[in-house]
Amino acid sequence: SSAASDVYKRQTLRFDFADEKLNVSYDRFDPNAVTNIKSVGESEVTNKASNSKVLKNEFEVYTTQNSVVPWDMTRAISIDTNGIVWLGTDNGIVKIENNKFSVINSKNSALRAIRNQTGILNSDVDIFNNKWFSDGYTTYMYDGINWKVFDSLNSPTKWTTGIYADKLGNVWFSGFDGLIKFDGKVWSVMDTSNSKLPSNRIMGVFVDSKKRLWIGTDKGNIRIDGTTIENFKTTDNPLKTSTLSKGYEDKNGNIWFSLYEKFPQTKGFAKYSPNGEW
Repeated sequence: SSAASDVYKRQTLRFDFADEKLNVSYDRFDPNAVTNIKSVGESEVTNKASNSKVLKNEFEVYTTQNSVVPWDMTRAISIDTNGIVWLGTDNGIVKIENNKFSVINSKNSALRAIRNQTGILNSDVDIFNNKWFSDGYTTYMYDGINWKVFDSLNSPTKWTTGIYADKLGNVWFSGFDGLIKFDGKVWSVMDTSNSKLPSNRIMGVFVDSKKRLWIGTDKGNIRIDGTTIENFKTTDNPLKTSTLSKGYEDKNGNIWFSLYEKFPQTKGFAKYSPNGEW
């Protein structure tokens, strides 16, 4: 709240699990008026009934116990142009089409198994509806019929930490050895030896509607706009001290960045308006 009297008031989300159902509610309380906020036991919540609101429950939970999901740890999810959900787990991919689940693994696809498992860490869908997956060392492209496998023997990819498909037909791969781009035919690598990247350890990448390339590294960010390169170090802005990890442009042209920072000075979300204001 912007009111001074509400500065120390808090909201707490509560999740109740019972009989395989999830109920979500929130409570507002003033910690200065609570007598037993401790590290153990339940905290005393003193607020009016009107301050507690039950949120609409539309959650369904799928696990190895009640579905064909092969592993409860999931790290990646993508939805293609046909509305099919591709869920990357620590033991294969789950394809969800019209609420029907099927498992893709090394036994029925080109996925490679390590100790009898294939852990999918990253995924995205490009503008041609190709599905991209990575287990870290190996990258896979699936067009719905055929698989293509890329590794260090036939591509520049080594250890992939992220996949991003832009709206121009390019697929970008972040990692510890620079920024890798695949345009559908040719692979290319941008690193400190051939560009003004602050570091080869790439944390995030985004291409906006003006075809500007935003790159976040562990030692700063740059934006490439044609031949102009901005490093955000000379002006007061969120990217001066934080690293962008993801970007999203809304229908009004605002660009939203998720930020990473080792220290709490600047982290969370940053919005960049079409007029250049942060």
